[in-house]
Amino acid sequence: MVMISRMRSVWTILGILIGFYLTLVHYASAPVACPVTAVINCVAVLHSAGSMLGPLPLALWGVMWIMVARVLPRKLRSWLWMPLGMGGIVWAVGHEWALGQICLWCSALQVDMLLLMVAWWRQDKSRIERSGSHLCPDANA
Repeated sequence: MVMISRMRSVWTILGILIGFYLTLVHYASAPVACPVTAVINCVAVLHSAGSMLGPLPLALWGVMWIMVARVLPRKLRSWLWMPLGMGGIVWAVGHEWALGQICLWCSALQVDMLLLMVAWWRQDKSRIERSGSHLCPDANA
């Protein structure tokens, strides 16, 4: 449990840093530390229309998603936060697929988000098991 908590903290910091970096690159049109090949092109992905969700870049939504996890109660994390994160990842991967381009930094943020989901899920599951409470009542009771 302590290891999961530590790794979750590392993934939180890493995700926030990557997300802010991608947001900075998006708004400043700064060069990206990413190779440009036939398939890998962070600039093309970050500056295309699909990289925005409403008025904000996907990376900034990712940063907010990561930061919100710290304050959400367990049930909201399970029923709202995780599905929203998965939806964001599906959107981002679909966007890259449609472009035929991959952003390595975006992929790193997506993997980081998946790792955070697993870490939070494992921690919440452990707390439920230790407390003896369950989300669903026992059918045999």
